[in-house]
Amino acid sequence: MSYIDKSGIAEPQRNASVLLLSILKWLLVAGFILYCLLLRHHGWCLSVQQKMLLLFVFANGLPFLVLVSTSYEFFNEKKNDLINSAHQESLRILREFDLRFPEVADSLSQQLNDFINLRNELYGKQKWPEHEIKALHELMMKINPQEAVLLQADGARALYLSSSSDKAEKLISDMLHRALAYFNRVNVQQVIKRDSMLDKVSADDLILNTFLAMLDRFAILGAGTGERHAFSKFVGDQQNNTFWGILAISWDRLRFMQTFAPDRLTHIAQEVLPRQLAIMDKNTERVISDHRIETPFTRRLMRQTISRKLVTEQNVEIAGQKYLFTSIPGNELTEGILVALYPQSIIESHILRLKMAIAFIVLLVSAVLWQIIRLFSRRLLVPVEALSDGIGHIRARDFKFRVDYQSDDELGQLVKVFNQTIGDLQDLALGTSVQVGLLPPEKYRRCNVELFARSIFMSKMGGDYYDYFDLADDRLGIFFGDVAGHGIPAAMIMSMAKAVISSLEGNFAGPADLLSRTNEILQQLKKRNWRRMMTAQAVDIDCRSGKFIIANAGHCYPYIVGCNGTSVLQLQVNGMPLGSASRKGYVETPGQLNHGETLVFFTDGIIEAADAKSEMFGYPRFEKLLQAAWSENLEEYWQNIMNCYKSWAVSQDDDLTFLMVRISGGAR
Repeated sequence: MSYIDKSGIAEPQRNASVLLLSILKWLLVAGFILYCLLLRHHGWCLSVQQKMLLLFVFANGLPFLVLVSTSYEFFNEKKNDLINSAHQESLRILREFDLRFPEVADSLSQQLNDFINLRNELYGKQKWPEHEIKALHELMMKINPQEAVLLQADGARALYLSSSSDKAEKLISDMLHRALAYFNRVNVQQVIKRDSMLDKVSADDLILNTFLAMLDRFAILGAGTGERHAFSKFVGDQQNNTFWGILAISWDRLRFMQTFAPDRLTHIAQEVLPRQLAIMDKNTERVISDHRIETPFTRRLMRQTISRKLVTEQNVEIAGQKYLFTSIPGNELTEGILVALYPQSIIESHILRLKMAIAFIVLLVSAVLWQIIRLFSRRLLVPVEALSDGIGHIRARDFKFRVDYQSDDELGQLVKVFNQTIGDLQDLALGTSVQVGLLPPEKYRRCNVELFARSIFMSKMGGDYYDYFDLADDRLGIFFGDVAGHGIPAAMIMSMAKAVISSLEGNFAGPADLLSRTNEILQQLKKRNWRRMMTAQAVDIDCRSGKFIIANAGHCYPYIVGCNGTSVLQLQVNGMPLGSASRKGYVETPGQLNHGETLVFFTDGIIEAADAKSEMFGYPRFEKLLQAAWSENLEEYWQNIMNCYKSWAVSQDDDLTFLMVRISGGAR
């Protein structure tokens, strides 16, 4: 379906033709001047750069002319597409508003049921005291029904309100009294005359169906001269079907719309911005809206909607501003015409921004290409092509390739550095493969212990390291560390820590001893003027009971996260970093990991992550994240944490490593 006005489409095509002819005219003038210059200066020759520039002009001139000639059509089509989309969205909003308007009745029936059920439970089959009748009267005044009656079993009315000359009092009262007699276990005196209108138009089964349709909810009831939104509710002991009365309220369709449509429009006003919604009463042509949209033209369009079912219009001016007008007759709101107005200035602004963006891009590209043609020559393009070929080999991970180009200029130096870089990449690729091979598998399970670990390095080689190893008596040893710095030096310290762990061979004397052995390695390196420090933690955990012993060498305190993230506990175990000047030994601290709890080790990369405002993630926020991100699956738990980290951090400035241990049951 199209909503656009095609009457002005020929105008942009004519303007494009005029502009194209003007450009061709000036090109002919420029060509004639150049020809005259060539006749006067026979020895004049264009440089290579000038020739490339001329080639650029000829190569791109025709596409540029085509671009200019088609730009008018493009922007016109784009505008029409935006108008179509705006009308379609307005139509969707109006239909949804119309479709969801019965929710007003559902909400109102819920309010009434809650009010009456509370008092039915409180008073049972006894008639409500006067203050409760008064409270019901206040509620009726608040919702302002067209007609409301609280009919007692003896035929008397405890409450009656009416604000319409078109009353259905006799019909509804007779039906309510008959419903009391039909459903009540207590004898109700029959006061309805047999020649009543109800007897003439209905039988007991029809009465039952009609009444049940409006019992405890709103239903459409034919009454008086038209249809009504009607609601009824027994008052008394509902469990024993002992009722002392029945409440019924009703509005005709028009009054129901007039009563509740304004609040509904106000409720969704912010949701549909920048659109403005309105409803016109078909009978009185009264317009319901939070904005003044009434003009003779808009009224005429609303009237047309009654017969045309859908009206769309552009350039509808209201208070000096132009709008897109969309209107449909209501389906649920049968007495109303639904209208949506969308500011046309938004579409115009979008088109203007698009024109400016395209113009800027064209100018920028033209300027860049102009400079490229002036600065580059045939000689400059040769090494560029060679370097491009080298990049292709790097992408294919062919690090043995070298660019064959010899020159003493800047490009020649660039080629030399490029070849050296390829050699370094070859070494780095080998080192990366070795480092990844030093890490154990990410997933592990033994007895009641489930483990997951993963490292993400800032560079190809990092200093974060984790390892785990089986011990006797269903125990598991864990080592978790972070070397200061990144790259190859940090990776070498990591490999030394791996060597210490590999040398245990059943000679594991506890977490403190493991840290001490690693510290001795770093102290030996320190004597040779290679100063490196490393924070680490070592753990000995019983895979059946969850009891563990931990020693810390200056690393971030680990956390124990309760099942389902109900709690988070920081294990404050202290110790000096490996390689430091301190001679104090490492202390072992016992702990207990209960069923469902997770022991989380991590490096400080996530704590020190900064957002766009340079605010650190920090420990308090990390503790909340450990609880909020909890999952039964450890890998999914880690992924939830990483998703939050990626949404927070501007960039990864440090290695990130996590190791999670959970007591969850199961066998190896």
